Amino acid sequence: MIFKINACGMLEIERKGKFCKQYCPFDPSPEGSNCGDWCPLFSEPEQWTDFKQNYITLNLCKKGLHCKKDDFVDERFNYEK
Repeated sequence: MIFKINACGMLEIERKGKFCKQYCPFDPSPEGSNCGDWCPLFSEPEQWTDFKQNYITLNLCKKGLHCKKDDFVDERFNYEK
């Protein structure tokens, strides 16, 4: 899985070669809201190592996203790769 936090703080996941903005499934409004870093349940990316491979975990309200460090981009600031 490849995912990123774009410069505006919105979560995007790569699907079929294109990044798609993710929307909150718990927002009852018809227009919905983007999943992003303004939500209090959106954590900061955490880096960890397992068997000499570096990974990133991003915990959200009901799910955690996990990927290799090279498959994650944080465009909000200069996130060290």
